[in-house]
Amino acid sequence: MIICPKCSNDKSEQFETRQRPNTLYVYRRRICKNCGYKFTTREYRVEDLSKLVIEENDLVADQVTEIVEDLIDG
Repeated sequence: MIICPKCSNDKSEQFETRQRPNTLYVYRRRICKNCGYKFTTREYRVEDLSKLVIEENDLVADQVTEIVEDLIDG
C-alpha cells in the first residue's frame, strides 16, 4: 500500500516505471486518485534489501531492519 504524501489517501495509480542500470531499486511515478498529486516512489525487492546493509554503518542496518519489519507487518 502506497500512501499519498499530500492527502494520506492509500489509492494511487502507477503511470511510469524506470529501472536504472546498476541499481537495486525501481523508480515509479504515481498519481493519487483522491487529490491528483503526482509523486515518486523508490521500490526495492525484499531479496535486495540485505545488499544495502553495510556492517560498519549501524544507521543503514537500522533503516533496512525498519523497512523489512514494515513489510512483514503489512
